[in-house]
Amino acid sequence: MQEFADFSLKFEGQMQRRRYWQCGRCQLIQLDRDQLVNAGEEKHRYTTHENCKLDEGYLGYIKPALTYARPYLAWSKPLRALDYGCGEGRPFQELFPPHWQCFHYDPLFFPQGRQEASELDVIVCTEAAEHFHHPGIEWQWMVDHLAPSGVLSIKTGLFDASMDFENWWYIKDITHVCFYSEPTMQWIAKNYGLQLRSCKDNVAVFTKKGL
Repeated sequence: MQEFADFSLKFEGQMQRRRYWQCGRCQLIQLDRDQLVNAGEEKHRYTTHENCKLDEGYLGYIKPALTYARPYLAWSKPLRALDYGCGEGRPFQELFPPHWQCFHYDPLFFPQGRQEASELDVIVCTEAAEHFHHPGIEWQWMVDHLAPSGVLSIKTGLFDASMDFENWWYIKDITHVCFYSEPTMQWIAKNYGLQLRSCKDNVAVFTKKGL
């Protein structure tokens, strides 16, 4: 890891130092571990998010995670689907087809939600991957619980070198602590036995190799 950026940002009226590191292999950018918020602070922040309301605007915002995955899914079959990092609102209960068997997991709101979630045909993870304190563990769990023909769709803000990281709106949420780019997604595919099918509009869609 090498230092990527070091500056101060204002959160709830207070200036806080933010130091970021970047992996030289996968290009993932992570907040210094000493600056991570605890679970209580994280939950407080989540409860202020507009996505708890499940309004049309938010559902439209996250729907591309399912739209881009659809070409790789047997849509009419009774698929097993997991909303990973669903938050308090469980938004994909409004977007998954009614004939699918659906599971909802969130470490703060629905921590038991993934106990029966195995051999999953589709996992959607929207606006959650940037919150991972231990991304390697989270990604490994998702890959391990995908069916052989499973699809993994991730929606998160993607960074590229042309952007001004210090002024990027996405880092200004105190719970956003790791940031991906297209090269990161390519590295994940290569190292987790996946195929990156598409990576655009802040959505990366993976399938297990061989699909």
